[in-house]
Amino acid sequence: MLAQREKAGDARLRSLPSRIGSPVADSVLLTGYSDLWLVDVAGSGARLVANHATGGRWSPDKRQIAAWGRADTASTAAENLGLIVMNADGSGRRVLTTIPGGELTWSPDRRRIAFVGQRDLMPSGELVTDIYVVNASGGTPVNITRHQAGQRAFFPDWRPARPAP
Repeated sequence: MLAQREKAGDARLRSLPSRIGSPVADSVLLTGYSDLWLVDVAGSGARLVANHATGGRWSPDKRQIAAWGRADTASTAAENLGLIVMNADGSGRRVLTTIPGGELTWSPDRRRIAFVGQRDLMPSGELVTDIYVVNASGGTPVNITRHQAGQRAFFPDWRPARPAP
């Protein structure tokens, strides 16, 4: 069954844009049909890495992937959906936070993840996006922008470490 899905995925995935460089220089990690795939840049092979996951990003050491999705693909519970971290092969999935979000990036030391998170302002219900930082090992995300009504945050990125004086 998996071999059939991978074979079917080859044709579907050739037309999808490349998303993220992979630890293997001749392949790309991308989101296709709500799944994460590792695709040969020649277009001759696609391997499913994780289903029910999107927007994957490699950790700096290429051992883990952070993405948006479900930790347990059989569960639809709200606490099972959010920012997840998994091993590079898709195993060991776990939820870091259930704050809905978008763009994410690993810190250069791979200890933290910055991400765009969404929240509603009450009582207006207006959607606001902020930049949050959470430990890659888990914990409570910290809102570092605390935007007001009408404000949005996009595309977090880590500043490289400053050289020692």
